[in-house]
Amino acid sequence: MKSIKQILNVPILALVLLAIFLGYKVSATHNTAMPPTVVAVVKINALFSGLKQRADDKIQIKDRATKNTKEFDKRKAELIALEAELKDLVDPIKHRKLSDEIGLKRLELKSWFASASAQAELENAALLQELYKKISDAIKDIADANDYNLVLLDDSNPYVRYNKESRMAPELQIWNKIRSQKILYVDPVIDITNQLITRMNNEFMAANAN
Repeated sequence: MKSIKQILNVPILALVLLAIFLGYKVSATHNTAMPPTVVAVVKINALFSGLKQRADDKIQIKDRATKNTKEFDKRKAELIALEAELKDLVDPIKHRKLSDEIGLKRLELKSWFASASAQAELENAALLQELYKKISDAIKDIADANDYNLVLLDDSNPYVRYNKESRMAPELQIWNKIRSQKILYVDPVIDITNQLITRMNNEFMAANAN
């Protein structure tokens, strides 16, 4: 004769099996309902190298740097001329007056250089920020048009190298670079870099033409 414990275990076991079955069925239904994710990738270095706006931004950055360098050299030359004049002064009153003027100009030059450098950095950052926003918008448009669910930066690179000048051991450098990569292989079919470059360059030229 079965014990009471054995009799009670039968419906409990049946309920457990039923729950497992229903859970599996729900999970299977959920999985089959999910469509496959469509992925595309972009090579960020190739993208920036191919964009006309980035080339135009670099010209602006270079022109600003050249202008600042000329201004710095002009101020520095004036300061050097005053320092040379100071050496020939014998009159103590004139010497002290010119010495104070030189000290003030040194402070002005230092302050101007710090301000000009900070302003240049802000303007460079603003150019990059604006370009990245346009890249993001263009990627979204391409993704919407082609039903891409996910667009990733392609950082795959089988040719990892080490820096001979680094104090870090070459093997450790290689390991760090390998571990830092998120993508190991990309089928060229899903690479939309050239498509993105063409689209953005056309938009940039059209905007400048107007």
